[in-house]
Amino acid sequence: SALAAGCTASFSSTEKQYMRASLFGLARSRSQWTYKAAPMKWAAMVVSEPTKQFYGRSDAVNKYMMNCFGCLRAMLDYHFPIDIITEADLESGSAVGYKVLILPNTACMSATGLSAVRAFVAGRGGLVATGAASLYDEQGAARTDYGLADIFKANKSAAAVSLSSKVSVLQTVTDRNSQLLGKMLAPSGNATTYNGNVFPVTVASGGTTMATIYTDTTFTSTYPFYINNQTTGGRVAYFPSGIDGAYMQYSYPYEGVLLKDAVTWAASSQPRVTIVGPKSLQVTFFTQNNGKRLVIHLLNASNSRGGHANPTQDVPLRDEAVPLYGIEVWFEDVTPTSVKLQPENLSLTTSQQGG
Repeated sequence: SALAAGCTASFSSTEKQYMRASLFGLARSRSQWTYKAAPMKWAAMVVSEPTKQFYGRSDAVNKYMMNCFGCLRAMLDYHFPIDIITEADLESGSAVGYKVLILPNTACMSATGLSAVRAFVAGRGGLVATGAASLYDEQGAARTDYGLADIFKANKSAAAVSLSSKVSVLQTVTDRNSQLLGKMLAPSGNATTYNGNVFPVTVASGGTTMATIYTDTTFTSTYPFYINNQTTGGRVAYFPSGIDGAYMQYSYPYEGVLLKDAVTWAASSQPRVTIVGPKSLQVTFFTQNNGKRLVIHLLNASNSRGGHANPTQDVPLRDEAVPLYGIEVWFEDVTPTSVKLQPENLSLTTSQQGG
């Protein structure tokens, strides 16, 4: 599980000896596919310690971390390659090489960080941002407007508003979103409900409103919910809302679909490898030998116990594996010379479709 999440496996020394031997044996049998492995770069998500400490100081989990968790969940749900970077990484140029950069409610950003984002977008990199991204400096001091207002194509017009699903209605404005969400929307008005924060903004010239939030059933009080911009080099998708935090807390499917759409649209292309499979399938992508070998790690994370356990007593354990079927791996603009299932070293058959 740790490997599938892109982490280094760690085993507690309190485990019984026979269990440690089994765990280390499993890791050792796969070590040649993790040794000197590097991430397959596509999307990078910024996790900001200044935002957690300053913007989220009264309630870091609900004010900030839920946004990070929600964005990460959407990326994992749709099996996208995703790396986590810090603002220090961003400032030092570590975003170079990625197709899309994600700022999940990254409220506190330094002038150096803002410049790094602008340079990334100017170099035709895609950007997805949510909530209060860039509204504060790195020490938590509020700005009068978004530090990235020029590329969001949005200007702050009022303080954030918390909405209840009992009174708020999300309505898509563009055909693209209506087609994406399909049956998730009510037949009349292409609408659905939303529960979470919105950040009132005025959409500037060059910005396109993709969806609008209404705070009453008479459709009179409205806020922009999803804005696209293609005028600054790379594509920019900005949600002046807490859609990512809402996706983590309430799990309305349309929220994941809109986040997925924003990331793939901003990236201007799908990843070079795409996975078709259930959301309980966890996937991580690595490269070895200077990119000559691609390692795709699949983990069956299904749990018939639903992950339930008393967290103060024990971690939720699995006592059975529910088989997953119909998993497909698609390669874009690359033809693998061989595809093998490891550590069994079984050759898998491939087929080519299209050109």
